[in-house]
Amino acid sequence: LVKAFDEKTGKIVVSWVTKLYHHTSEEMLDYYLIINNRLKVTPEHSLYVNGNWKNAWAIKIGDNLYDINGSKIPVCSIQKVYKKVPTYNLEIERYHTYYANNILVHNAKCFMPDTPISMSDGTYKPIKDVQVGDVVKVFNQENGTVENASVKEIMTKMHDDVYEVYLSNGKVLKPTANHPFWTREKGWATIDGLDDMNIGAKKLEVGDHVYQLSSNGTLEEVEVVGIVPLMGDYLTYNLVDMKHGTFLANDVVTHNTCCFPAGTKITMADGTIKNIEDVKVGDKVISYDLQHHKKVVGTVLSTESPIREGYYLINNRIRVTDEHPFYVMKPDGKVGWAAINPRHLKKSHGMNAFPLEIGDKLFTVNEKWVEITSIVFHPGTIQTYNLKHVSPCNNFYAEGVLVHNKYTPTASYYSGATNIYAGKKVTTIKTDHTDLDGAADIDDCRLRIGVNGGNYFTLNYNVDTNSYSCNNGCDWVSLSGCSVTETSITSGYRLTWQFIVDWDFPFDDTDYDVGVRTLDESGGDSGWQWSEAGTYTFENDLEVVSLTVTYPDAYEYGGTAGQIDDNDWFKGGYTATASGTIEYEGSSQTFDSSYASGVYVQLKYDGGNANTDTTISSGAYSISYTPTNANGIDTTAYWDVTIEGIPSGGSDVTASSIEITSKRDNQAPTTPTSVQCRPDSYTDTGEYDDDTTIYFTWTNANDGSGSGIATHYAEIGDSTPDEAAGNDGQDTDTGTEGSNTYYVRAKDNVGNYGSVASDTITIDLTNPDTTVDDVPDGSTGPTSITGDATDNIKLLNVQIYIKNTTDNTYWTGSGWGSITWLNAAADDGSFDETSETWTYDSSGVTWASKNYEVGAKAYDIVDHEDLTPATDTFKLTINNAPTASYYSGADPVHYGGKQYSFETHHGDPDNAHDIAYAYAAIGSSNTEIQFRCDPNEGENPTVTVMYGSNYLIGTPTATRT
Repeated sequence: LVKAFDEKTGKIVVSWVTKLYHHTSEEMLDYYLIINNRLKVTPEHSLYVNGNWKNAWAIKIGDNLYDINGSKIPVCSIQKVYKKVPTYNLEIERYHTYYANNILVHNAKCFMPDTPISMSDGTYKPIKDVQVGDVVKVFNQENGTVENASVKEIMTKMHDDVYEVYLSNGKVLKPTANHPFWTREKGWATIDGLDDMNIGAKKLEVGDHVYQLSSNGTLEEVEVVGIVPLMGDYLTYNLVDMKHGTFLANDVVTHNTCCFPAGTKITMADGTIKNIEDVKVGDKVISYDLQHHKKVVGTVLSTESPIREGYYLINNRIRVTDEHPFYVMKPDGKVGWAAINPRHLKKSHGMNAFPLEIGDKLFTVNEKWVEITSIVFHPGTIQTYNLKHVSPCNNFYAEGVLVHNKYTPTASYYSGATNIYAGKKVTTIKTDHTDLDGAADIDDCRLRIGVNGGNYFTLNYNVDTNSYSCNNGCDWVSLSGCSVTETSITSGYRLTWQFIVDWDFPFDDTDYDVGVRTLDESGGDSGWQWSEAGTYTFENDLEVVSLTVTYPDAYEYGGTAGQIDDNDWFKGGYTATASGTIEYEGSSQTFDSSYASGVYVQLKYDGGNANTDTTISSGAYSISYTPTNANGIDTTAYWDVTIEGIPSGGSDVTASSIEITSKRDNQAPTTPTSVQCRPDSYTDTGEYDDDTTIYFTWTNANDGSGSGIATHYAEIGDSTPDEAAGNDGQDTDTGTEGSNTYYVRAKDNVGNYGSVASDTITIDLTNPDTTVDDVPDGSTGPTSITGDATDNIKLLNVQIYIKNTTDNTYWTGSGWGSITWLNAAADDGSFDETSETWTYDSSGVTWASKNYEVGAKAYDIVDHEDLTPATDTFKLTINNAPTASYYSGADPVHYGGKQYSFETHHGDPDNAHDIAYAYAAIGSSNTEIQFRCDPNEGENPTVTVMYGSNYLIGTPTATRT
């Protein structure tokens, strides 16, 4: 008794050792393994790894083994020792497991030559020791009984696809992958699922039940509990040409896998008759074209000659095995192929046929129908013959009646399997359908998508009518707009299938297989041939793989220009376009609305449903939406999309990371403060400017908790300025003459404008204009001089000059001299208007009879002057009394003979030239001595003595200065 592991209950149990295996070093591979420096094991031995059985050669560092306590034992080291050593193994009753060096292992065997064969006497013999002529137990699948039969041939072959098949009774078989076993569920079945011998074999799987010979000679069902591959090349054995094509290996029913006896007469193409055993490859025989209902010449391409147990004699003439098909007409008028044992024919060659019965009529070489009157069985071993391949129709005439050579059609997957996407047309899957009877014999071709024994749908294409339909699983597939394309290949067709898999096909994210089947006109059936066709899955889940929200660049800030990204700011009120791509989950295959018209993309903004796109083309969606422009700031404005309307079976698996979380700023910045226009610099002050350059300053606005100030805009004359002025609080611009208003406002980073602030300055480029009122000619000078002055801006002053044009002198305010500008006065008291009347008080001017000119010019507040002063001329005719005075030089002592010299001054307000005579006198009165001269006569005018000449000695003289 040893401890074992019950996989079904997961518990440790106690079980019997039923066998001990010992293998010499010569029987073993050239190396063994040491795992974790403690467990020595052959590479093909099975250990319980990560919850499943695995050969030791496949174990990797990091895998987990299990000890007797159920604890995981990590694999830390694996050492390969190149040395052949003898080995031992235990067969454990029922559970087939035990603990080696405290590690859970399986009792799988290693070598196929020791497989025990059930002999006829009830003993067992290793298959390597069975000889031709030995009698072994065989299985009659027709009646389900066990019989004895002789071994006629033994086949040995090296195989690299050997498996261990574990049975519930503890037995382990070691067949190759293609060796057939008779099962309760499937009939013949092989490990690889391939039907190499055309016996209708299916795939042998764990859970199937095979048949074992019991101690009382009957068959009992035994469950397959494990199938484990063996690594390496092995010499294998098979018993061939057995009665019923079967034998019992370790008491389990297996198959080996063909028929006319010798002497059967074959109708040759030239009309002669030849025994079937004498027909050679290349001979010409008569065949019958069932489609065109005429005899044709066929070429024998291959023959076969199996030994069979027993034959049937029809009408005391035709000898045949029970599965050979004849072309018959049934009593009810139906025409087709028939065999004495149609079930045997179906199982051995996949061909459907009527039962061949007395009363049926055979089709003769003369194209007549001959009734069957007798069918008699004759037992015993007999050599049989068959024309295995007759081209093109695969039938011939034996004993004058039309028979079939039992070629069944074939079916296989060719290429084009791909990932299948719900709703999208599949257009690439290709399958091959051939029939050695000729392509014309092919009738229905079928395709299955799914898993054998599980869910699938079946499509059928008839090559004769070109009709395309669904046989089953039709709720999972649509053929709308689909077709099948035929391409001729040798003896058949290569079909390219189109179909559309529905969304609820129960294979989401699951590999699918491809099943192919061919049925011919003669009832032949290839059976379902399944292929994994690569690793391809069905996908019905959709996901949005990209989301981009474009927005006018002027109204979004941050990240990519013209696009709202995570943490970007934007201003509402403008059209946002959300776009991106929809794909099937985990692939690059895009979705199109034609795959499911009800699918649409829903844009979600700020938690609410916004607009949708129902026309998705090649995966692209595009949705426009205008977010609110209501005042305020939202720092968690998010954009998201969902896929809605996905048909039942599919789902939206879009990642949450597709969402874009942004910030909306609909709040305007504040108004700039301390705005001021400045004339000549950023520090100058004044409300007037004498040139067009205006300087402007302000204190910047702010944007609170919003997107931030982008810039300020400042402009002259535009109350909504849009000329960027930056954020340094100053700007300069060119104005025009007159009043100029400078405006400034702020804009934030998403285009919100604040209110406008402004200041005004006046530019004056025009000189003032001055007038002088007319001064009339007269005999007296004016007491005031008046006029007017005007300008675009305030006047500052008016100045005049008074010129004596006779003497070319100017009134200086106190006398006459060089040019002098004199300030006039405003009539209203001050110059502070753009138009003023002015007056100059001229009452203090010493006027004379002269010619005069008055000029006047005005000044404005920016110091512009009238560059063309106003003038007026006038003439005065007046006679002012002349003046005379002693100046110097008189000598107070008078005596005779002394010369006197003295100086006198003579003037005339009217002009020096107005002086007629200058007089001087000496004495107590002017009558004593009196002189005169005309000073205008010259520098030495003549002196005339008016009185007292008698007092004078000589002639007096005068000098003018």
